[in-house]
Amino acid sequence: MSSRVVLRRTAAALATAVLGLSGVGSAQAGATGALAPAADMPAACSQQKNIICVSKAEKTLRYFENGKEQLTAEVRFGRPGHETPTGTWKIETKDPSTWWSYPYKVYMPWGMKFDLTEGLYIHYSSGFALNNQTYIGSHGCVQFGDWEKMRTLYQKAPVGTTLIIY
Repeated sequence: MSSRVVLRRTAAALATAVLGLSGVGSAQAGATGALAPAADMPAACSQQKNIICVSKAEKTLRYFENGKEQLTAEVRFGRPGHETPTGTWKIETKDPSTWWSYPYKVYMPWGMKFDLTEGLYIHYSSGFALNNQTYIGSHGCVQFGDWEKMRTLYQKAPVGTTLIIY
């Protein structure tokens, strides 16, 4: 087994253990974890087959299948000087063997690349998970602090899924 696989499994086990003990990432909006839709949410979010809609104002990501909300999660964005751009993209790649950002030396499990030019992803962030209130943000990526929700999104959303960040 390669050292990369061992590192990935160890980090996943550690993140799961830490999150399970600290309660970080638990649903803050009731038993289902669903929030009321944002007033400014684009109509396309509930009209396309598969779509991910991200509200920067609410710090929330929602995943829809056939107009029905399947997942809601709290997310974080790029820090000042590396703001996450608004707009419409597609999930371009999902490759479990590239869970490491070489330019920034950051571990980013369940990475779903949406901007090929800038190298922006949706991914899990242990920094956000462990420091929810004080985390300063990424280099422009959309980051989850909830390991299981990010894993679920990664498994559900196919390559080609539309992404709207507003």
